[in-house]
Amino acid sequence: MFQTRRSEENDSSNVLVKLGFARVATKQRCIQFHEIIKSYARKKADVEVAYAMLHAINAKGSIPEHNEHIWATCFLLFKFGTKLALLKPKASELVYFIKQMALPLATYTFTKFSRCSTALELLRLCSNALENVEGPFLAHIDEAFNKSSCWGSSYTPTKEFNACIYHECATLKATLLEIRAKLMLQGGDHAIGQQLCGQSISIREVLYGSDHPETISVCNTMSELFRAQEYS
Repeated sequence: MFQTRRSEENDSSNVLVKLGFARVATKQRCIQFHEIIKSYARKKADVEVAYAMLHAINAKGSIPEHNEHIWATCFLLFKFGTKLALLKPKASELVYFIKQMALPLATYTFTKFSRCSTALELLRLCSNALENVEGPFLAHIDEAFNKSSCWGSSYTPTKEFNACIYHECATLKATLLEIRAKLMLQGGDHAIGQQLCGQSISIREVLYGSDHPETISVCNTMSELFRAQEYS
């Protein structure tokens, strides 16, 4: 079945090349569409196409093989520069994409190409996106708490509040902050790294407690930042 699907993809690619819509790319098993075709596609495509791309990347994306497509998805999801984000996926979809695709992509970009600033910017945008996800959750908790305080009833989670998604979002945010702090350590930006580490520690102390290995790990990073600052 896999070979049949691969054969169908190759046949479709060959037809596009023969018709002049695309040309063979240097990357194996890839073709490149001409600019006029890409411009037409941008004008005609609707947001459903962009969502389909996100779903495909979440389902079958691979950093070494599809890093360009994952970058394209990041531009659809996050606000780079003056360009507004096109997609507003469900919280679960966004958290999954950041955890499984965007975070590994940032690591790959730094380790493979030594692009520290690019990796940091992607991680920063991921952190901002998670904060936007957290906002409605926190507002819902505050509203429910206020109601229970006024009416003397206990707080009962509703369908609008998904505790698992909120916990995963907070956990992922702490991880992003720690990784950003480690990159700041390598780049010599110790003060910013300490701020990021402090935020990560605060989150993990609430989630796990001060003696948990995850909390201790980021505390060790904070110690490294202080030592590096002393010797700089």
